[in-house]
Amino acid sequence: MAGCGQRFPGSCFQFLLFQAALLQIGLMQVGGPLVAEEPASPAEQALQDLQGTWRIETLEIGGQIVAAEGGQERTLIIEGNKMRQGEVRLAFEIESTTSPPLIDVEVLNDDAGVRFEGIYQQEGEQLTICLNVTPDAKSRPAEFASPADSMLALVKLKRIAARP
Repeated sequence: MAGCGQRFPGSCFQFLLFQAALLQIGLMQVGGPLVAEEPASPAEQALQDLQGTWRIETLEIGGQIVAAEGGQERTLIIEGNKMRQGEVRLAFEIESTTSPPLIDVEVLNDDAGVRFEGIYQQEGEQLTICLNVTPDAKSRPAEFASPADSMLALVKLKRIAARP
């Protein structure tokens, strides 16, 4: 460390202490300058906000409440752009800039490739999804409702575990 006192007043030991202090408070990074992370885009943030484990509070199809089989608690796990509920695996895409935001869901197992169009709304730890469950229908619900004799599914969920 010959000459470190030329660039930094005081001894080399003081220079090392100064560097250690900068590292500790995060103003310096080993290997180069500290670079601030860019904030997530609104679309990325909307997807991040959906991540976690959700309990299905109610599931209504065609105006009828669908009870859980065997009294089991139903959970939906969202990781990235994938969902799973028990053995059911789904992929989804969202468009968060519309009102209400749009969601398209695709089945990955059993009826692989079947798509459902819908809308969703998230308020804090509450999530509501309304899907047209007619396979490959090209129309989405206009509101969060499941009228009698319709093929609309209204799902209300509550987050029970933090985002992974």
